[in-house]
Amino acid sequence: MSSIHHTYIFESGMWEKIGESFVNKTQQTYPLKETVLCERNARCWRVVSEKTILRNPPLHSTQHLDMQQDAKMHTWATWSLEHPRFGKMRGSFTVFETGIISRWSSEKGFSSYAVLTKVNETTYKENGFSFTPGEKVFEQWTAEVKKLGISTGR
Repeated sequence: MSSIHHTYIFESGMWEKIGESFVNKTQQTYPLKETVLCERNARCWRVVSEKTILRNPPLHSTQHLDMQQDAKMHTWATWSLEHPRFGKMRGSFTVFETGIISRWSSEKGFSSYAVLTKVNETTYKENGFSFTPGEKVFEQWTAEVKKLGISTGR
């Protein structure tokens, strides 16, 4: 079990990701902005993200994740959702000493992996890749993830 306390995803709060997304199809780098609201209380553990890749036209996506944590180890959490392009998606967050690994795969063969490295209690660095069903990289990104505030914990 990790001896470092992780705040991203595992505690209520609003986070902002600012970075760059390189899209292999266009061979272009675009600014990336994402807000992530984590709500965790006795009734639920929910993560809502709104991501925008600032290309022409902008590419927007929203995800609503209902999280479930491993009751014994407390070192990973899972989620699933239905996505209009990728179909049924299943993912997880796995904690290790200095960071968190985020991964997902879809029934249509798409997948993604990202590593979030903890800088301090309110900042992480994220590096990730998304893959087509043929395991070709279709997007890679790097971002700084900063905590903005605490949610209401309704």
